[in-house]
Amino acid sequence: MNEKSIMSTIDHPFTTKLIKTFQDKTNLYMLVEMCHGETLEDLLLRSPNKVLASKTCLFIAACVVEALDYLHQYNIGHRDIKPSNITIKDNGYCMLTGFDVGKTLLTYYIYNIHIHQFYLLLKSNLARTFYDGACFSFHGTPFYMAPDILSRKGNLVEIMLMLINVCYNRVYICIVGYDHCVDYWSLGVIIFEMSVGRRPFHEDEEFELLRLITRFDYTVPSSIPEDTNEIIKRLLVKRRKRLGAGPSGASEIKKHEYFDEIDWDALYQMKTKSPIQTANRCYRERQKVLSIPFPLFSKKQQSEVKSSISHHLQALIADF
Repeated sequence: MNEKSIMSTIDHPFTTKLIKTFQDKTNLYMLVEMCHGETLEDLLLRSPNKVLASKTCLFIAACVVEALDYLHQYNIGHRDIKPSNITIKDNGYCMLTGFDVGKTLLTYYIYNIHIHQFYLLLKSNLARTFYDGACFSFHGTPFYMAPDILSRKGNLVEIMLMLINVCYNRVYICIVGYDHCVDYWSLGVIIFEMSVGRRPFHEDEEFELLRLITRFDYTVPSSIPEDTNEIIKRLLVKRRKRLGAGPSGASEIKKHEYFDEIDWDALYQMKTKSPIQTANRCYRERQKVLSIPFPLFSKKQQSEVKSSISHHLQALIADF
């Protein structure tokens, strides 16, 4: 239901559009905008060494920033920014998809209660009512998951309640959860992956992977451009130092020297020429081979079967 609620609210050129919903007794069906292109994951797979040209990296990152800027204005966190959720349309522009774990995020709540109420609160289950709007849930894809999400899993008293001031027998409690800045971390991981050809954090063991993320244990190769190096380091840091975590939000990222060549108004209006050479079909679709029990057919029959299937599929999608 979160996905439906979010998608029915948003309307932006770089986010997927919800056209209509249908419901029966057990299921909810959503008809969304069709995209003829491929995903960023497919684009990386068909690129030499899985590395994209610097202008292509810049253009894709700018599209994602523009989409995130719009979402965050409505306090919507995507929470699962990754290449497979970035779709490249036939005009070469990117569209953000995959809002199934999206949520309206609040940075913190501050409560002013009496000292005796505070001690009673810690002993009761009522503490949960204090952070209903903050976000502590474990969502996302581990390779692109921010340490903010990982650090919010723990003891209610030790992590979720922060005692920030005791004065005149009153307690000021700050309920802190992670916020939309987790999306900026994922953006940094994607810029790294597009520029280097691998993820900054990659381990087969999930525990070791999460340990690397929480310790910020990664190295940026010296071969990539200085401005790319700089923005990656400004995004893959602790939340309080992260680019975009300030009051101006995504505007901080847009003003970074990495995006100096981007005309944001022209990008929003899709007047900027995309450097992406789109494929007619996605990489994985081109790799698929039709499985037919060929020994049952002669060579002539095999070609006829392939031809008829191809024509049939073309007829099915002719009106799209």
